[in-house]
Amino acid sequence: MNTENLELINAESITPEEIHWLWPHWLAYRKLHILAGPAGTGKTSLLLSIAAIISKQKSWPCGHPSDLKKTVIWSSEDSPEDTLVPRLIANKADLSMIEFVGDIKGKIHRTFDPARDMELLASTINSMNNVGLVILDPIVSLIATDSHKNSDVRRGLQPVVELAEKNSCAIVGITHLSKGTNGRDPVERINGSVAFGALARVVLIAVKAPSNFNNKEDSRLLVRAKSNIGPDSGGFLYSIKERALKDYPKISNTYIDWREYVEGEPSDLLSLNKAVNEPEKEIDSAKEFLKHLLTDSPLHSTQVYELCEDHGYSKATVRRAKKSLGIISHRAEGIAENGKWMWKLPPSLRTLS
Repeated sequence: MNTENLELINAESITPEEIHWLWPHWLAYRKLHILAGPAGTGKTSLLLSIAAIISKQKSWPCGHPSDLKKTVIWSSEDSPEDTLVPRLIANKADLSMIEFVGDIKGKIHRTFDPARDMELLASTINSMNNVGLVILDPIVSLIATDSHKNSDVRRGLQPVVELAEKNSCAIVGITHLSKGTNGRDPVERINGSVAFGALARVVLIAVKAPSNFNNKEDSRLLVRAKSNIGPDSGGFLYSIKERALKDYPKISNTYIDWREYVEGEPSDLLSLNKAVNEPEKEIDSAKEFLKHLLTDSPLHSTQVYELCEDHGYSKATVRRAKKSLGIISHRAEGIAENGKWMWKLPPSLRTLS
């Protein structure tokens, strides 16, 4: 006999609450955020700059004063000793306000695994005071199974969403943009399942601005690509600069030089960026992938497109690579094949293979 009962909550009994912002209209307490972008845009540096701002209660790039908050950082890609701490110092952070996620200590000493240890991280943060920001780099590591499946991603991110809500902190996960996705909706360009962008309440995208934009060759642009809880447009220009570290003159590292706010819709601002438009190296990469796919035998065109999409190449990129390689397409023979198109390498490339 089923003894469980479903609770219904009448809307009249719920008291409306305002959104509480860490960075007004950019980072919200109790919410999950995504920061995506290609290599070279300083994604980690951006978040370390934000951690530095709240560590000393400095002003945000928009001029609003910040709260004085601690930051918790988990990173599998950068070392605290030679990268993250030097970068925090370069951004003039108060290091006493920054905590790094270390190993799990118990009967068995092991490395922290974000895919299985989020509850432990949540309870640890709950025992601390004044944590305002949690940085997860890369956020895809939280997915124990397939990061391209919506159900797997939603299941993997749910503990993070609960961590943010229960501990009233802003969580930001770092990830990349998929290859060959220029022209798509900005949120759809996030690497992996669309669930990453769907679950995040705010999605930020960092790109390199074109050299002639605002007369600054080193310009980058942080774009607010999506927000379910506030404005979803505009961006901030910034530059990545380097300085020697105070008290460590032999060490230098990068810091973020925040600049002015720029108006514009996400798609318009991102279209300014030549570096994320489809460059020739993207075509070259797709050509190499096609040669690898077709080396042993021809494949159905639909299968080729699916495999290429799984690896981040758009159909437009694949078609350009196909044309450049001179790949031969012909209709498959046999009733079972139903006239499907087959792709095969030209004789010259088959010989080389």
